[in-house]
Amino acid sequence: MTNSPSPRPNQLLSEALQAEALQDAIISRALNAFIDNAGRANAQGNQGERAVWLQAAMMLQADRPETGFDLIDSMLKQNRITDGIQLAAQLVDRHPQHALALWNLGYALSSSRAVTRKQSLSTNVPMQSIRPSRPCATIWRSPTN
Repeated sequence: MTNSPSPRPNQLLSEALQAEALQDAIISRALNAFIDNAGRANAQGNQGERAVWLQAAMMLQADRPETGFDLIDSMLKQNRITDGIQLAAQLVDRHPQHALALWNLGYALSSSRAVTRKQSLSTNVPMQSIRPSRPCATIWRSPTN
């Protein structure tokens, strides 16, 4: 009986690497198809469908922040402000040094403020009641040195 290494473990390793390469190729093609479909939906103005394709793409490859940025854009266009803010915050948590992740969080938060301001301005409040009682020049005082 000899203790020579069996070729079987090397063969299994080779097969596993081939299977992994095939899986990566399939996922890459599916990911590209999902992103292309999202682009077509966006071109047609269908943000709901765009969001579904982008969510599917994120399930395949969650570590790709660009897909998340597009999904945030789609959510904001659908007035899903809270969802957009949550996703932007998650992306910043995962990619704290990514400038676009930070920008998207700021944009989503500013969208929230814009919606809140628009809602408050759409109420039937007379303009006189939202004007300051004193002119701005008298409210602000220059610092004295």
